[in-house]
Amino acid sequence: MRLLVSAITTLLVSATVAYATADGPDFFDVRGVSPNDVLFLRARPTASSPKVGQVPHNGKMLRNEGCSAVRDGKILPDSDLNTGPFWCRVRFGPVEGWANARYLIEAAEAQPIRSPSRAPSYPASVASAINSNTATCDSFKGKPGFTRNDLDLNGDGTNDWIVDYGHLECDGSTTMFCGSGGCTLQVLISNGRNEWVPRFEDTVRDYSFKPSGGKMILRLEQHGIACRKPGTESCPKNIDFTARD
Repeated sequence: MRLLVSAITTLLVSATVAYATADGPDFFDVRGVSPNDVLFLRARPTASSPKVGQVPHNGKMLRNEGCSAVRDGKILPDSDLNTGPFWCRVRFGPVEGWANARYLIEAAEAQPIRSPSRAPSYPASVASAINSNTATCDSFKGKPGFTRNDLDLNGDGTNDWIVDYGHLECDGSTTMFCGSGGCTLQVLISNGRNEWVPRFEDTVRDYSFKPSGGKMILRLEQHGIACRKPGTESCPKNIDFTARD
């Protein structure tokens, strides 16, 4: 009887750790999540870790970045794989985080529905901000100019993130985040803790960054209504991210 139990246990463990091996699936679908709920992605492989994004209950084609057995939020060495539970690091659109393997199953589709080229990796706080807008897209692809991270806008020594949704293709459309007033622009500013927080998000017709007095200023042009003017007129604004709110 002991040998039989041991054999059954070995089979169950082997089926589970297939996620973590080179033979595991390239993509997962979400399973076992209530239709009125979502699967949260976590910063670390534990349910108490901060949320970095979410996936719909019927989410598909989550890229498998690797799975591991976990204990108390710590990844176990390979020799302890049979002591689970298992968590998988997955990518869904621009968001990458950890998900409990019990809610994942090998993807039914052979090819991803999203961009065939691998999406760039963003810090968790940046990915979460982007996901707040792109979660409505079934598929999307950032084009050149979608994001940049080459300017320190608040003078803390860390470059900040600019996200221009005029360079995003959502469900095949390049105008999903654009209209007569321009396109959505996000500016995420470093808070000094390896995180970036949204300090500006609005529709703009045009924008540029110009040095002024040792600082970098966001100069933008919006629809006239932003200045309580007719829409045919422009509304210029300058934003100094070194200033306190």
